[in-house]
Amino acid sequence: MALLLGGVVALAGCAEEGQGQAASRRNAVLLVDCSGSTAAFRSTWIPEVIGATAQALNRRQLVWIDCIDGSPLATARFVLRLDGRNIPSAYEGNEVLADEFNRARAASLRPKLEQLFAGTRRARGSGILDGLEAAGGLRPAQVVLWTDGLVIQAENRIDLNKPLSPASERGIVDTWAPRLAGLRGAQVTIVGVGTGAHSALSARQVRRLFPELLSKAGANVELSPAFVS
Repeated sequence: MALLLGGVVALAGCAEEGQGQAASRRNAVLLVDCSGSTAAFRSTWIPEVIGATAQALNRRQLVWIDCIDGSPLATARFVLRLDGRNIPSAYEGNEVLADEFNRARAASLRPKLEQLFAGTRRARGSGILDGLEAAGGLRPAQVVLWTDGLVIQAENRIDLNKPLSPASERGIVDTWAPRLAGLRGAQVTIVGVGTGAHSALSARQVRRLFPELLSKAGANVELSPAFVS
């Protein structure tokens, strides 16, 4: 994975960038939580992933798509990649036709997304924070993550269905914000967070932690029940 991420960073640009430079980035990273807790409903996210892909392609972004398992820093391959600038020469100069072409490309991903979502995970558990760190290696302009957000780090067993003390919450933020520095200036949208929470306490905890953590990392954060393209 070190070689993969090294190549990714080389593609995306290694220099540290502030918010003012984020607009010049082209990478859009779409991540789906494929842990066991989302198995019952993750297929309902496919139309949203297609819509987000079409939107990014029509912004002429480079789109990277993958599932998150228990150890994405070791297993993420971003197996689906599409470049919004890669359009037929006949469509150049005609934005309407170019956009229609990109929407069709996004729609054609459905069988591959179904296969990806249903495939065997390479590592058990949920590594949401590792997945965001991997996304940061791409120095993205945009990240969209579909997740229930409940067990966000299998390695450290950060389970947000269980009550967190203020000290534990601060510890998570202080530990992980520096690791997510690659998301500085990016627009990060988290879809579905809190879905399936065991209690209102868990749902509130999840919805509080993610904005606090990502804001400290320098990202612009939005939580949403659905992605609207």
